[in-house]
Amino acid sequence: MAVSPSIEKAQNMALCQFCEESTIKWKCINCGLFLCQFCCSKIHSKIKASQEHTIINLKDCGTKEATAIIQKVDLENMSCTIHTERKCWVYCDDCSNPICSDCLTESHKKHEYKKLHEVFDTMISNIHAMKDRLETEIQLYKKEKENLEQLLSDGDENFEETKIQIIEAKKEMKKIISAYASDLLEKLEVEWKPVENKIKRQLSTIIKNKNELESRKRLLDKTLRSHQTSDIFCVGQTLENTLPTKPLGSIQHKKTKFICGKVWEFESEISTTFGELYTVPSLELIDSYETDISIVTKIHCDYNNELVIASWFDEKLQTVMFDHNNICVENEVKTRIYDMARIQNEDIILSSRNHNLRQYTTNGQENPLCRSLLLKH
Repeated sequence: MAVSPSIEKAQNMALCQFCEESTIKWKCINCGLFLCQFCCSKIHSKIKASQEHTIINLKDCGTKEATAIIQKVDLENMSCTIHTERKCWVYCDDCSNPICSDCLTESHKKHEYKKLHEVFDTMISNIHAMKDRLETEIQLYKKEKENLEQLLSDGDENFEETKIQIIEAKKEMKKIISAYASDLLEKLEVEWKPVENKIKRQLSTIIKNKNELESRKRLLDKTLRSHQTSDIFCVGQTLENTLPTKPLGSIQHKKTKFICGKVWEFESEISTTFGELYTVPSLELIDSYETDISIVTKIHCDYNNELVIASWFDEKLQTVMFDHNNICVENEVKTRIYDMARIQNEDIILSSRNHNLRQYTTNGQENPLCRSLLLKH
């Protein structure tokens, strides 16, 4: 909880500014005096000029409630910037300034006015709203920063691991393939470095925008803690609703895999002997389906969203269709299938692990083939 310089000074003094003997406990916002319990209740409150003054307990100083009270009193005593001996009375909507009664009859005739406290309350609300918005944006930037840092870390780790694998394999191979290893390292660097630079540039932008938002938030926090209403008007009139533009799009990076080859005495292909770089595909589970077959041993699909599944163990052959998350069995044949293939007319040729082939139509009818083939097992 922040403590104002005047409170710190009073705590160092510790003695009542009336009797100069007892420990202070109260502060008069209007007078600016620090009072003990006795002087506050028996002396200060009896003075006619101070009977309507606002008193707060020192232990409440620094709280939002105390700040609001102090700002209200300061608003009531806010001096006109033109007529310094006068207090501001209303808010000129045309000039966007608090003005006194003399201003009304001089430079602000026929202007539109608003109640001073209503404009002040609106500005306080706007500052709080902007502060909340900044906080939300900061959290978004913080999360994006963490994501980019993780992406950079994973990419660097993958880069270093792959690089080490290549170098270790290079040491174990003959000198004839060292040039090929250098080519692989160059290829790896060409694929990773542009992505790395793009990540770093976007990370730098994210950090810069985050720091800017935090700086603006600190200014709003400082303004809200201020006991000077002029600070509220100064900042409230210059609130910037524009926020930094966030980088568009996410950065996608597919990892690289180095697969070491096998050394053969008469191998002619260096890539097979030494190894090659491969791009690791990004796989994602789209959906899953449950069937009454315990173990599916063969699957064949076509372009009509139709699937043929078979089980050697369950002795089943099924033609199924997908309906949302369910499988609908269109046809089923009781048979033990070792392998199957679809021919041009969309019939199915089946092998039951013997010398004969069987042909099934799409509606599950069996047709004899004109000849048999000997299958190797």
